[in-house]
Amino acid sequence: MNNYKIEVLNEDTLGIKEARVVNPVLIYNEEEAVLVDTDYPGRFEGLKKSIEKYIDINKLKTIIITHHDIDHVGSAREFKELLGDKVKILATEIEAKYISGKTTPIKLDNLEKVKDSLNEMQKSFYEMLKVGFPRSYVDVDKIINSGDVLNLAGAKIEVVGTPGHTPGHICLYIAKDKALITGDTLMNNAQKLDIVSDMYNNDPKEARESLKKLKELDIEKVYCYHGGLYIGKPHIDEIVAK
Repeated sequence: MNNYKIEVLNEDTLGIKEARVVNPVLIYNEEEAVLVDTDYPGRFEGLKKSIEKYIDINKLKTIIITHHDIDHVGSAREFKELLGDKVKILATEIEAKYISGKTTPIKLDNLEKVKDSLNEMQKSFYEMLKVGFPRSYVDVDKIINSGDVLNLAGAKIEVVGTPGHTPGHICLYIAKDKALITGDTLMNNAQKLDIVSDMYNNDPKEARESLKKLKELDIEKVYCYHGGLYIGKPHIDEIVAK
């Protein structure tokens, strides 16, 4: 069956009423489902329940991880433990080494190097990463690359390489819906699109260069991990110029 739907799993579907709200995306038809990013560690049950509002969890066949930050990889391991080989985890080769723990995740590594000089807020974030990442490490089943077109759940999903926030970051584009799933390339701040703050981007200059690639795409729906669905064409030149 080719007909598919796209759902944002936000604070309403996750049942979360706290500051760290994120927006995984579910693409599904009657036969299978694809989950894009997996929330923070410790939120597996809430995310699982939100998926089950739309489809049997056993039909979750694919998890695509846009990049290795803790709020994107948090529950992937638990889905793998629940579903085993029924579900395949996809990511770029660069991100896979961090997702698996073979290489220390960038933000954790950066904080580790300066841990003795961190303020209290930074120390709290560091401790969260130090505990959360080892709980989340999981092997990637399939490497995907920029330009790949994935035929999943009836949708043709194009992988768009957008490094900068992290070295192997990707967006996903579904031409039929003129829909872009951005990971952390863009954020939706009260229905205004913006680039993620430079302090969170591994390479701010590269992040802006990656944004320019999106001008080549016909986009009318923007699914942001932070801020949720934005309806309308993104004004990339204005965002890059900030």
